[in-house]
Amino acid sequence: DAPLKAEGLLRKLETNPQYPKQRGGMLIVRPNRLSFNTVINSWAKSRKPKSAVYAENLLIRMIKSYQSDPFSTVKPDVITFSSVLNALAKSKATGFKAEKCKSVLNSMITLYEDDGSSDTKPNVICYNTVLNACAFSARGGPDERKQALSVAVETFNELRRGQFGLS
Repeated sequence: DAPLKAEGLLRKLETNPQYPKQRGGMLIVRPNRLSFNTVINSWAKSRKPKSAVYAENLLIRMIKSYQSDPFSTVKPDVITFSSVLNALAKSKATGFKAEKCKSVLNSMITLYEDDGSSDTKPNVICYNTVLNACAFSARGGPDERKQALSVAVETFNELRRGQFGLS
């Protein structure tokens, strides 16, 4: 129930950020990266079915908000991406999790290459989480296992090449 309540509060802050002060005036409270990361982390730790999908959807909202508003305070960072990757990798309800995790990592790489910010620079944890998703895919069908192996090889080779200073 906590992730649902947290996301409800986040939506409330997004749609109505103004609250009256006791002594007059208005208090404006807008969600920021920490607000989103907290809700994403809540989803990532939830055992509810589809919780990983909810975490991923919040990441997508953050990316869209950041790309559409130059003054946005909800730019995702390495913690955001790591939490979503972890949720997807461990999800029992997500099929083809290796491919989904690789897609999230690719989004992170694209964001990093677009702005060069150290906030979005992929780290070893992100790559290892994708590899972990590949290992968890062993329980899937033959097509999913084949795809997971392909993703694992590609991810491992990227890591070996020392992309982003990793090696």
